[in-house]
Amino acid sequence: MHTIFRIDSVISINDDNRLWQVDLIQTNDNDSQLNNLTQRIRNEIQGTTGWDKLGKLLIKIGQFDKANELYEFLLDQSYNDREKTHFYHQLGWSKKSQRKYEEAIICYEKSLEIKQKVMPPNHSSFAVSFNEIGSVYEKMNKYTKALLYYEKGLAIQYEMPSSNNSGLAYTYSNIGTVYEKMNDYSKALSFHEKALEIRQNEDSSNNLTLAFSYNHIGSVYEKMNDYSEALSSHKKALEIQQKILPPNHPDLAQTYSNIGFVYCKMGQYSKALQFHQQAVDIGKRSLPANHPRLQPWLKNLEYIKRKI
Repeated sequence: MHTIFRIDSVISINDDNRLWQVDLIQTNDNDSQLNNLTQRIRNEIQGTTGWDKLGKLLIKIGQFDKANELYEFLLDQSYNDREKTHFYHQLGWSKKSQRKYEEAIICYEKSLEIKQKVMPPNHSSFAVSFNEIGSVYEKMNKYTKALLYYEKGLAIQYEMPSSNNSGLAYTYSNIGTVYEKMNDYSKALSFHEKALEIRQNEDSSNNLTLAFSYNHIGSVYEKMNDYSEALSSHKKALEIQQKILPPNHPDLAQTYSNIGFVYCKMGQYSKALQFHQQAVDIGKRSLPANHPRLQPWLKNLEYIKRKI
């Protein structure tokens, strides 16, 4: 019989941290957070085949090398151009997650090259490719190129029916993030607010993308030194995430870290320590020790400990 438990607490019970007590709570079919998480994972790992679903799951849990091997195997076995463009795209996603940005660009461009042969030029899939290539250039700090690709995606999305508004919000958010990194905060705020407006008009008030928008807006306000608005936005994100996500989800850790960072900028170091510690605790329970997301949370915690 398969049983799922929720981690309630993890406590060190000796001085050298070699023995830990883990308290578990058994879940059941009426656990709303478990049901929401299960449905979200199912939505995120939808694929054309079982192999494709496995590849997406491997990327989600940080097993990037295994995902790379799988998608390279699938590419070798496939003679279908539509399959190949998808597998190259997924391989690019995995490489991007590993911060192998040059390799990610090559994979995304191979996907795009095949796509141009088999799909009409205004197909929604092109907007996805342009967004992903833009996101890699953004991570490489090549902001002009990133904006160029995001705007290519935006041009396609403007021609699509309003039912694809979620894709439009995603692109607005990406553009807002680039302007934020370019220190053009008024433009950044404008695009993030456009994304938020679309997401607020979508069906579910429990939409996690709302939390993403609030976190982005909070980040811009923090850089503008408007700490009150920054905290308000990050706490709105946290409220949404706490309703939907399990208590050890990495996205919660990121929001705790965001709030801790604002408190640090305000000089409220004890509060900052509390939130940074929560971020690290969640990260250690939910991610591999070498996962890229965990490292900045650890650095933030060490920094705030030195300030106190």
